[in-house]
Amino acid sequence: MTLPTQLMLDSSAPLGCLAGQSLRFFEPFLDAVLDPVGVREFAGFLEKRGAVEYIAKRREAMSSEC
Repeated sequence: MTLPTQLMLDSSAPLGCLAGQSLRFFEPFLDAVLDPVGVREFAGFLEKRGAVEYIAKRREAMSSEC
């Protein structure tokens, strides 16, 4: 399961900023079912350059620990 996850993260890295902006757009709807502060923080994190690469590296480190 790690290979498909790695491929998905690598291919979606250029779209990280777009994902953050999409979360901002859907924020009013997501606030009804999710933690509003968490949604804002995650959207801000995704908008930063290198965020998706950071997630991929952390996932790889966590999978190598097991």
